[in-house]
Parts: sequence; C-alpha cells; structure tokens
Amino acid sequence: MTLCVAWVRNAIEPHELFFATDSRLRGLGVWDSGIKLFELKRAGCLIAFHGGTELAYTLLNHLNHNLLARDEFQSSHCDVHDLALPLASLFSELASGIADYPGNIEEDKGGTGFLFGGWSWRQAAFALWRVDYDLARRCYQPDPVAPHVGRVFSFIGGVEDKPGEAASELNSLAPGPKLDLEPLSVLSRRVLPNQPQSSVGGPVQLARIHRSGIVEFLGVLWNGRPNLRCRELSAGEMPEVQLLDLQTGEEVSGLPQRFANWQAYDFGADAQFLERCFGQNGGALAGDLQPEERRKLARILRQTAYTDFLRRLEVVGTEVSSAEHENE
Repeated sequence: MTLCVAWVRNAIEPHELFFATDSRLRGLGVWDSGIKLFELKRAGCLIAFHGGTELAYTLLNHLNHNLLARDEFQSSHCDVHDLALPLASLFSELASGIADYPGNIEEDKGGTGFLFGGWSWRQAAFALWRVDYDLARRCYQPDPVAPHVGRVFSFIGGVEDKPGEAASELNSLAPGPKLDLEPLSVLSRRVLPNQPQSSVGGPVQLARIHRSGIVEFLGVLWNGRPNLRCRELSAGEMPEVQLLDLQTGEEVSGLPQRFANWQAYDFGADAQFLERCFGQNGGALAGDLQPEERRKLARILRQTAYTDFLRRLEVVGTEVSSAEHENE
C-alpha cells in the first residue's frame, strides 16, 4: 500500500511544491522498489498514486502517452488547471472498460486514488488536486486541495496506511501557517523503521516543482546510502542531485564548511566564483548560495580533487619507474 503527501513549502522564498511517497509494493511479497511518483509529459506537473498498482500504472501510462500527447495539452497556453478534469475523465473512461473482474471492481477503483499538482502560470501559484473514485457517481473526480490556515497539503493512502493520523501529526508538528519539510518528517517516521509487516516502507521518493515549472527529483539517504527514486546508487552512478537526510530533514551538500587556502589551487576562470563561495582570503562557506551555485561548487571541487589525484598518481608512477631503473 502507500502513504503519499504533497505540500506547498511556503516557509522559504520562492515557494516550492513537494511530493513524497514510500516505495513498498505488495503482491510479490514485500518489494520496496515500486515507483509511485511520476513526472508527466507536461512541464511542471507531478502525480502520485495509492492503491491497486496494475490499475494505477495502466491509467498513468494512458495519461502520459495518450491524453498528454495531444497538441492542446503540450501547448504553452495550457495551464495545469486545464488538465485536472480531462485527467479524471480519462481515468473514468478507461476504468469503466474493465470486464470479467474476479472481485468487487467498484471497491478496488475506490481504493485507488491520485495526487496531482503543478505550477499554474495563469494564477501564479501552485495547484494541487486529489483525484478519487466517487462510488456513487462511478467516476473519478478531481477535488482541489484548498489552503487551511495558510497551508496547502494532502496525505493520501489506504485505510491501513492511516493518512488521517499522518495529517493530525502534521497539524501538531506545524500548527502555524508555514510549512517547511515537516510533512517529509511525518512520512519518514513511518518508513524509517522499515518493518516488513508495515503497509508502507522502503526509500522515500521525493521531488519538487519550482515556480519556473522545472521538476527536480531529489535523492535521500536511506540506511546511510544515497537513493534516488527507490534505488540505491553506487558512487559511479551518482548524478548531480540534491540529497536529503530523512532523519534530520537537512539537505546534504557534501561541501566543505571552510576552504582557507583555496587560492593555492589554480581554479582558472572559476576563481571569482570560489571567492564568492569562501571569500577573498578563504573562510566559511557563504550561507546564501543558491541550489545551482552549490551544485556548481560541488562539480568544481570534484574535478579539482580528481585532477590532483591524477597528478599524484603520475608522481608516484614516475618515482616507481626511477626506482626500478636504479635497481637494474
């Protein structure tokens, strides 16, 4: 089953729309490798699901490769608000075609729902919907998530996943009008123990949408190892993504907090940028670096360290070669 949350992070400027979900699938036993958070083929949109995987995956594939492939939804004039009702109508149409089902199909449709949202250029704000199956109308309905005490958030999941309890915990943890990463903490507390008997578990899948409409998937530290979209990454696979520590809720930059002698290295055209980061005479890392600046600094330092490593290898190789010649 699934516990998923989406919220507007309004404790910082500019605001961001976050989505987070667990990764546990049941059917082939306990399998913590289920992709449950998807970027849509429409700029600035994310969707997550809970419930029947086979039903949800089929609906999402049709959404991406059928509905959103149409020219009117790929147009820059299309707003995220223009997608909610067609999305629900497509899901209703497809789900109505299921025949010869070995069970109560209406119950299973009712147990499968979605969180959908993105940046609205028309309203200059983030928008979020719950898309649930209405048993009385026998169709999926988009229900806008309205602000409550200045906050926009929603948990979804099955009855056994207790989304209501998660929402109550968030209300206690962050009762004011501002939300930062508290919803992620609420979700993380439920998956970090990672008990096989739990209905939710596995690495958290995490993404955010910026006001520019750019979708950014973030990595998480899971059991001390970097994970991206519920898959552990080796050092050779690490992409340039932001990592979050689920236990502390802090961003893991991997950057040095001080670099006193940065001028001792030849940074070439990047020297002015290093001065921006550590000051002219070397010192503490600037606290106002933007995410892209932090990624740029990490790239520069990695390349510098690698270049220095290769230089040291060459020196060692030369010394070994000289020693061998002297022994001949």
